Amino acid sequence: MFAKRFISALARFFVLSLGILATLVLAAPSQAAPAWPAGHGPDMPAGPDIPGAAPLVKSWDDVQLPAELKRVLPKDNAPCRAPGVKACVEKSTQRAWLMDGHGKTVWGPTPISTGRPGYETPDAVTHVFLKKTYQWSTLHHADMYWPIFFNGDMAFHAMNTTNNSRPGWFKSHGCIRMTPDGAKHFYDYLQVGDAVQVQW
Repeated sequence: MFAKRFISALARFFVLSLGILATLVLAAPSQAAPAWPAGHGPDMPAGPDIPGAAPLVKSWDDVQLPAELKRVLPKDNAPCRAPGVKACVEKSTQRAWLMDGHGKTVWGPTPISTGRPGYETPDAVTHVFLKKTYQWSTLHHADMYWPIFFNGDMAFHAMNTTNNSRPGWFKSHGCIRMTPDGAKHFYDYLQVGDAVQVQW
């Protein structure tokens, strides 16, 4: 009898603890766009001509793709189906597309790198709220070229070569890392208010 009551009380405690933990995680405030460090600013040009900035991956020839990603890179239609979507991210294949907002793919796919374990890029439909040509991430101490913020401190942006970044892997802190070509296409096409869908 004591064992049954003990197990029942333990189960209730476990469920209550999970509920409290879920509430704390969901109520955590989202980080705003990182502030500019000294020597960086919105008028600074984007690219390797910024003093102290890491060099960009110059072309597809510089990008070493994993074999499993090379199999899934033929041109095809974006899988996102939410209404009005202009950018589609598929985490399972580490690819992204640009769309016309009516279900038609206009560019892509392009290889990407989404959030690693512990920093997963969440599945959601959100909207672009900020674009810059260059941003210094004070949260992760990293250069971000052509960042397009769409979910708190998460952004599409070009990767650099100093941290062995390459598309096709779950490597970011939640952002969508892209090749420079992909990031520039997204930057030129997407506008503040455009819908972004991230899905598995």
